Amino acid sequence: MRRFQVLFSVAVITLLLGACGGSDSSTSSTATTVAGVTTTTTDSAVAESRAKDLIPDAEFRQMCVNVKDQAALDVVVPACAYLASIKSHDGSKIPLADDAWRIEQGVNTGTTGAEIKQAMANDYFVNYVEDLRDVRWFVNSDDEAIAYYVLDIKAVPGIKSTMLAERFKVDDGLITEIEVVFAYCRVPVTNAAAPDGTDMCPKEASPPAPVA
Repeated sequence: MRRFQVLFSVAVITLLLGACGGSDSSTSSTATTVAGVTTTTTDSAVAESRAKDLIPDAEFRQMCVNVKDQAALDVVVPACAYLASIKSHDGSKIPLADDAWRIEQGVNTGTTGAEIKQAMANDYFVNYVEDLRDVRWFVNSDDEAIAYYVLDIKAVPGIKSTMLAERFKVDDGLITEIEVVFAYCRVPVTNAAAPDGTDMCPKEASPPAPVA
């Protein structure tokens, strides 16, 4: 009888340990069975697949989607789709909520998702933006992130680069808020990918603030 009790206790402890110790909170997975074949899809695989769909340009996608945390990816991937459209001039891939809005330098430049998408093909992006580079992400929460990046400018006398800080809020995979501030530089911006305390835009190359 004692031997049975010991064996029973060991079995219970083993089951409890298996239930508690076999999980990984950092990555979840979904099992799907089709025609008798079960496949498991992780959240990271879903995020990667969505990134490829929203950002077809593989080189840009690799440069922009440079975070690994799953919660960060949920915000960064939709935001990178927006940044990619600045280069492609095609807003159709941006996952925007119907009531999304955008503020630039304190001025509203979009009150609906459709309006923002259409604006990505405007003359400024088409005629004057040569490249978008050096994206760095600061993820504030599971629904908000800020991108620091550089636009290289062409065909605008006295302006070679624009430095931007852009906040994105994402709810259920859709961008709901965009807020951006920026500054021009008369020479190409440097050190923006990994700031080291030296100038990105020399003082003499920074346009002065307008005087009223």
